Amino acid sequence: MEGKSNAYLLGLAAGIAVGLLAWFLFRGKLRHQGKGDADERQLLVRGKAYQIGFFLYMAELAVLMFLEGLKLWVPFTSGALYVLTLLIPIGFYAVYCVFHDAYLGIHAKWKNFLALGLFLCLIEGMSTVGSIRSGEMVVNGQLTGKCISPGIAVLWLVILAALMIRRGQNAREDQE
Repeated sequence: MEGKSNAYLLGLAAGIAVGLLAWFLFRGKLRHQGKGDADERQLLVRGKAYQIGFFLYMAELAVLMFLEGLKLWVPFTSGALYVLTLLIPIGFYAVYCVFHDAYLGIHAKWKNFLALGLFLCLIEGMSTVGSIRSGEMVVNGQLTGKCISPGIAVLWLVILAALMIRRGQNAREDQE
């Protein structure tokens, strides 16, 4: 147990160090982009996406509570299931905003956002591999909270794919 707790603390310290490093690297870039760089149209689209995402999550919670009342077996622990269902409305919000040109601000550089998204996918992917190798992903036939990392990685991949698709659509529209 001593070795495992040392490895855990080392991993935690490394994660904090990487997070601080990323924050210091992106802090200057984010500061120069400005905080209020969305126009009124983008704010309206974001509000609509947030509203739809909120009601989607409420519907998901109602279904989950109903299923819990039936005492049906699900392949997730309760905590993991509720967090993973939260990723669906977040993904909807992001993709809706992307396809309505409201996700990134007016002056935001999409390449910086792409780099950040790829970095986060890499980190979550490494966490997923570690959880699978240690056998912590599945316990008693159920996915544990460790399955949240691949969920977040998939969410980021979906957002990045939507951004790339929308960028291609915008390029085609500009050519016409």
